[in-house]
Formats: sequence, structure tokens, C-alpha cells
Amino acid sequence: MIALTSFRGMVPQVHPRLLPPEHAQHANNCRIESGVLMPVRRTALDHTFPSDTQSFVRHNGAWLGWNALVSAIPGPVATNRLYVFGDGAPKVMAGATTYPLAVPRPTSKPEVVRRTNLESLRINGTFITLKNGEQRGGSTWSYAVAVRAGIATVTITHSTGATPAATAAMLNGITYRNHNTALIPSLKILRITSIKDNGGQTLDAFRSRVGSDTRRLESIGSTIRVGGTEQTFDFGTPDVQDAENIADQNDPPTLALSGLNPTYAAGAGDVQVFSAAAVNTIEAGQGIIEVILTVEGLTNGILDSTQRVDFVYAYTFVTSLDEESAPSPLSSIVGWSPGQSVRLSGFAAAPSGRGINRMRIYRSETGASGQTDLYLIAERAFSTSNFDDAVDLLPIQEAIRSLTFDAPRAGLRGAVSMPNGMMAAFEGRDVWFCEPWQPHAWPAGYAQRVEHDIVGLAAFGTSLAVLTTAQPYLAQGMHPDQMRLTKIEGNFPCVSARSIVDMGYFAVYASTFGLVAISEAGPKLVTKDIVSRRAWFEMRPSTFVGSHHQDRYVAAHSDGAGGTVCTTFDLSIEPPNIVGLRATPQAFHNIAETGRLYYIHKDNMRQVREVDPVSGPDVGVLEWRSKQFIFNQATAYACMLVDADYNESRGQLAVKVIADGKTIAIASEANRIVWIPGGRLYRKWEIEIKTSMRITAVYLAHSPDEIMKAVGAAR
Repeated sequence: MIALTSFRGMVPQVHPRLLPPEHAQHANNCRIESGVLMPVRRTALDHTFPSDTQSFVRHNGAWLGWNALVSAIPGPVATNRLYVFGDGAPKVMAGATTYPLAVPRPTSKPEVVRRTNLESLRINGTFITLKNGEQRGGSTWSYAVAVRAGIATVTITHSTGATPAATAAMLNGITYRNHNTALIPSLKILRITSIKDNGGQTLDAFRSRVGSDTRRLESIGSTIRVGGTEQTFDFGTPDVQDAENIADQNDPPTLALSGLNPTYAAGAGDVQVFSAAAVNTIEAGQGIIEVILTVEGLTNGILDSTQRVDFVYAYTFVTSLDEESAPSPLSSIVGWSPGQSVRLSGFAAAPSGRGINRMRIYRSETGASGQTDLYLIAERAFSTSNFDDAVDLLPIQEAIRSLTFDAPRAGLRGAVSMPNGMMAAFEGRDVWFCEPWQPHAWPAGYAQRVEHDIVGLAAFGTSLAVLTTAQPYLAQGMHPDQMRLTKIEGNFPCVSARSIVDMGYFAVYASTFGLVAISEAGPKLVTKDIVSRRAWFEMRPSTFVGSHHQDRYVAAHSDGAGGTVCTTFDLSIEPPNIVGLRATPQAFHNIAETGRLYYIHKDNMRQVREVDPVSGPDVGVLEWRSKQFIFNQATAYACMLVDADYNESRGQLAVKVIADGKTIAIASEANRIVWIPGGRLYRKWEIEIKTSMRITAVYLAHSPDEIMKAVGAAR
């Protein structure tokens, strides 16, 4: 008795008479699951492109196609983005817009200059510029300015001694003026620090003056908020000044006034600083010969050598997709001291077609360790207009991240996604990695070179297989700067970039001598025991175009006569099985979320068709031919039973019994015994099945009872 109760595919290298009973000499258009033989449904048209297409993907619910050999992969960032390599320079598709992937870096450095604000006080109608060494003089009042550490000390003197009333009028009349049209935001703190009268002449026994002619003052002042700054300052409570007239000694003068604390806006005129001044010389007849005030918060560009800091600046472009370019060339060094600002100009125009809508500005900062880095100080809408860095008001933020963000090379191709936000691609013999989570940035420092030309890449787990024209390489690491590249000893060249398929924890590709599965454990020639070298050569592996479907490797390849055939390899069993597929693909696309496989029709390169659709009545016809059952003595079988699922037992069926190469019986009905003509004995028996049904078993027996016993035992 011959009982086919389990079905598998082909193992071509094994002679038909030596095959296990469940294996086939020929299997085409079969879907074999759990040993049951089922037909693959006829392919179904899903979409038609307007022009010929060689590569295609399903993205955000729509089919996208290119008449070029491209790799198009979703990136590790926003879900609406697709990264395309192979169609010219790399590109990113965001929604309905396609951009070059490269974000150009600014080509011109920022020009920098320390801002010089012309600030002055007007005293008694005279403008006194707040710069070191400034002097003004007249017949009565004179003025001198000294600047140190961003603080101007203004000394006001009177040649003969002004009356208290005249001194009060002078103080009430002091105004501030900023002579610049573009203000540097800052807070000016003005203090009256001392007032001096012309003193008494009473001398002690040592011929020293008795008493004091100078009063030192605390907490008397005013603030001026320039350019809308929100800083505040509290002078505290003024000290109580002793106004008692003590005999036989000079008493210091007293001063009281109110700070008006004005706000100074661009284009404003003079603003009054003090009011309600009251001066008392205590002793009658004395005059005021000196008043000293200080102005803190100067932005007049005068460097204080004791507090000088040197800065450099750079800036970057930022796109509407929040991609940041590498920085511009560094600016020249500019010196700065507290209270000053730096103006940046000369920003490069943003290149068109890349969606650049912002810029980030960076300033250098040296840490305690002596390491100098660039730190973000501002992000603004893109503009080539000047930028004023009010250093005191713009503290540093995070360090620059895009220092090494090189744009991807125009020739990159074969891109694959990897864990931890990485992508990899290649050019020539170089493997390139993007900055994690930044697919637009491909630092040159991450690139690694192999000995032979790279054919393609495959990612699985945390590893990357680099497949070359000679030995493959494995790269492993959690970050591009940790990638370790190891050459695999063994001759496993890749002969077709389009044959490379990620199968999950391993990848499969066509090599010179067979199909190779490569994993973290290394490569393995998986077709070594099922396809001979000659048969593999006749399959023309250099023409392989691969994909995966239902855990099987699927390859379309040339038949040597100008046509295309399709073969599936079931690598989940030992030995692997092969089944032909009735389709003529030019390219494949497997949708990971659904497991459905689509292809571009080779004879109509606009059509997208689905392989073995999950539903629909259009069932195909499978072809399956058993091994050769050879007996030492000739025999004859009397009957046959084709066991099929009842619900699928009304389709097309033709099961041939072939004896010594001749068809001696055909069963066209399932689930009923068919008689085989007698009269001759045969040694070599084969069973050929063509059907649209689901076949669970086929029996050849000498009697119906023998079949019934076998069926009962099987169930």
C-alpha cells in the first residue's frame, strides 16, 4: 500500500526514488501547512501605477513606486516619514512633500563685534559720555569719568563750592541718554556714593582738621531699565544721616533724594534719574565742592582686563521637521566683559527646498576642566538679520549636538533600519551609520571600511550583516561609535543585492553556491543538501529578487529563456523544502503588519498584485508529484482514495496514478474509492496531483478494506 498522509515540497538534490514518502519530485503553487496540501490562491490585482515601476512600498495607506532600484524604509522618528535611498541622492518623504535628506550646513561664519553703546549723563546741561578718561570742565562745575569692571565712577566738582540749593538743582537735573537706535537690554544702577563740602579750618593739637568734610552714602540711588529688561534691584533702606551741629568741628553735609527708576526705550530722549534732592551743609556759609556717583551695568564696549572672556560663535539651520544641520564655521574670537553684548551678523541665506524655518545660535563656554564646547543661547525664526547677544541675559543652555552631523553622501544606498534609532547604508566599500534618532545626519566618524565591494546590508537583532563580493562581515553594537566589525572567514559572497531578505533573527541571500542564512552565529549554506551546484547555477542566483511570505523565503529569478519563475524555500524544516509559485514578479514588497506579499508584474510593470490573497473565491490549481515508489517485485494496486476536506471537495481535481511512466488511472472525485484497471504488474509507482482542493491524504491499495483500515488508523 502507498499512503500519502503528509505532504512536503521538493528536495531537488535527492534522487526521486530516495526521497522520503512525503516529499515531492515536483511541487508548484502549493501551500503546505501541517502536512496538508493546499493550492495558492490566484494573484489579485491591488493597484496600478501610472508608469513602469521597479521598486514600490506601501506607506501610510498608499502605494509609492519608483522606476529605479531603491530601498525605502520608515525612519525611527515620526511615522509619516519615509527615507528613500537609490533614487539619486537620499531623500525624506514627509507627508506629501519630498526633501533631499541632507540638511546643508551654513557655509559662512558669523561676523562678530563687541557692541559699543554710547551712554551718557547730562549734568547741568553738559553731556558726559560714560567712558574711561572722559573729562568735561567749566568755570564752576567739572566732571571726570573712570571705568573699571563695567562700573563708571563720575566725579562732579565745583571750583568754589556750590550752595546746597544749587547742588540739589544739579542732582535733580541729572538725566540718562542712550544714543543707540538698537538697545542692548540691561539694568543701570546709579548710586550717589559721597558728597563733600569745603570743610572747616579748626585744627587739633596735631594740626589736623577736626571733624569730616565728606559723607559716605549708602542705599541712595536709582535704576534705569534699558530695552525692557525685567531685572530688578533693591537699594534697601537709606541710613539715617546725623545733621547735628557740633561745636569746634566740621560736620559732614547731608543728602536725601528720591530715585525715579525710569524705563528707557529705543529712541527715547533724556530720562530724569533723581528728584526731591535736599542738601544741608550743617555749618552756615559752607559750599559743596564734590559729589561722586557710580553707574553699574555699562554696555559701552570697554573691556575690563580683570574680567575679560573670549567667545566664538556658530549657528545651525533647523528644518520644519526639527532636523538640525552641522554648525557653521566658527566666528573670529571676540572679547567680552560683564555688562556688554556682542552683535552677530553675516548669516548665510538658507538653501531653498529643504524646509529650513529656524536657526540656532551657539556661544563657546570653557568648563572647569578646561574643555571648551558650544552651547545653545537662542533659537529664532530663520533670518539673516543681526542678532545681539546680551551675554548677561542669555545664559547657556544645552551643548551642541550636531557638531558632527555630516550630511549623507549622495551615493548612499541599501539602507536598513537598526535598533536604538540607527540606520545603516553603504557606498563602495564603506558602511555608514546615521546618528541615532537623527536620520538626516551621517557622521563620517562612524563610517567603517571593508576589504571588498559591498553588495548589500541586512539587519537582524542588534547585528548588521555586511555582504560583499567576497567574505561577509558582522557588525554589532548598541551605538554607531561602538560598532565592532568582524570579518567572517569563508567564501560566502553575495551575488544579488535584491536577494537579501531580513527573516527576523537571521537574513537570507543568494550566494555563489547556494542560499545562505546569516545570523549572529555566522553564515550557513542552507541549500547545500537540497540543491546541487549545477541545479543552483541553472537557477541563476545573480538574478534573484527575494522577499518573505509566511516564514518562507521567496525568490523570483530568470528561467534562462527570457522568462521569470518564482520559488519558495521553507527553511523552517530539515531539510529545507522548495515549492514553485505561479507568478512572474519584478519586485516584491511584504507588509510586516499584515504579512501580505505583493509584487510588481514583470510583464506589466505598472501592476501591483497580491500573492495568495487571504480571501476571495479565486482559488488556483496546485501541482504536486510524489516520489518514485520502487518495489523489488512488480505489483498491482486495485483502488485509490483521495481524501479532501468536505467543504472544498467540489473543486477541480485530477489525481493520476503513474506506473512505470504510464498513466493508468485518474481520479476526478474526492472522498470516494476509484478503481484502478488491472491486468498488469508494475515496479515504479508515482502519484501526480492537480487540484484546487485541500488534500489531506491519497491512498493506493489492493482492496477497499485496506484503505478503510488506513483511513481509520490515520484518524
